[in-house]
Amino acid sequence: AVEFTEAVSLTDENAADYLRLESNGQTAEIESCKVSEDGKTVNIYPKYLFEPGAEYTLTVSGGVSTQSGNVFLTNLVLERSTGLQVLRDIIPAAGACI
Repeated sequence: AVEFTEAVSLTDENAADYLRLESNGQTAEIESCKVSEDGKTVNIYPKYLFEPGAEYTLTVSGGVSTQSGNVFLTNLVLERSTGLQVLRDIIPAAGACI
């Protein structure tokens, strides 16, 4: 997911037009995107499962605007690796409620 501090102008239908997901120089197809009701979070669903231990780069293209009219003039690039780091992010601490 990509989280913004302000609501953005993306919708479920157009978000994939502004997002590019890559691994090892290859494009990883995006199946769909879901924008939260408040417009601040975009969840990205790849067409295929991520490869274990792979590094992925998500680029949000410049030109995306916030609902208040501010425009991203440059690309936003986020990098993430799959593997144990990701699993630790979603496994709750001992004693935590789910």
